[in-house]
Amino acid sequence: MRASVPGRRQFRPLHLNCLLLLLTLIWGGNFSVVKFVLSEIPPHGFNVLRLVIASGLFLVVMKMTNVGLPRRSDLLGLLGLALTGHVFYQLCFVSGLARTSASNSALIIGSGPIAVTLLAVAVGQERVTFWHWAGTILSLGGVCLIVGLPETTEGGTLVGDLLTVCAVLFWTLYTVGGRVLLAYLSPMAVTGYSFILGTLIYVPFGVADLVRLDWSSVSIAAWSAVAYSGVFALFVSYLIWSIGVQQIGGAKTSVYVNMVPVVTIVVSTFWLGEVIGLWKVIGAVGVLGGVSLSKVGTTNSSMLLEDDSVN
Repeated sequence: MRASVPGRRQFRPLHLNCLLLLLTLIWGGNFSVVKFVLSEIPPHGFNVLRLVIASGLFLVVMKMTNVGLPRRSDLLGLLGLALTGHVFYQLCFVSGLARTSASNSALIIGSGPIAVTLLAVAVGQERVTFWHWAGTILSLGGVCLIVGLPETTEGGTLVGDLLTVCAVLFWTLYTVGGRVLLAYLSPMAVTGYSFILGTLIYVPFGVADLVRLDWSSVSIAAWSAVAYSGVFALFVSYLIWSIGVQQIGGAKTSVYVNMVPVVTIVVSTFWLGEVIGLWKVIGAVGVLGGVSLSKVGTTNSSMLLEDDSVN
């Protein structure tokens, strides 16, 4: 008999795919947004502002939807998610992005699906088909073409690259670890409580940046970007991510991350005037093809995983 997950809504495959595609659009655009904001607001100060915005939204929505308090036995798991997904990941991601090029960061973040798949399979959490592996590798190859391997050393630094690698590792731990709690808690509860805990822990890291900030020099555009990043790139996207991990697993959900650089290239082209070359077009086709290929046989394996998650 299947265990009941409070507040769980089972999305149809088409609807879930649309949500995950929306997530890639948000994160793809957010990449350029963050680079823009960092020119006016220091990295950790910016992170504190958007984390507080997202946490406030989680508090309001959790209150409106009557999300109950977590059990004492769940606190350690929520703390682990808070540290890996909302503190260490954010520290490494924004610090790395401030110290390396967008191309370097996009390529490294694009390797995340392989890390998630390896860990999920290693701990026996997921059963991944040959086609999923093939799709993941094809997508990663597309990411390499999009960012341009010959250019990955230009405009970047070793420290920034290593920090971004650490961000991928922490996100991997967050994704695989979150599947455990999502087996019996709703995405709103898991994401909301871990996010709020993470924000409380993160705030001290950004206080110095905010104290030194000349608030009058921050443009309206920058404030709008902070709001966008807090509402959509954090609150909305983290919630969609948890829903995806709960329903189809971390490995299949993470494949969509490979599509983020595609969106980033398109946004930067129209916003920043960057030119899309032939190899980037081919890379985009590879990413999209890889995501489609990874879905071959997904229905049967997803049913097995769903049954396993309640054991």
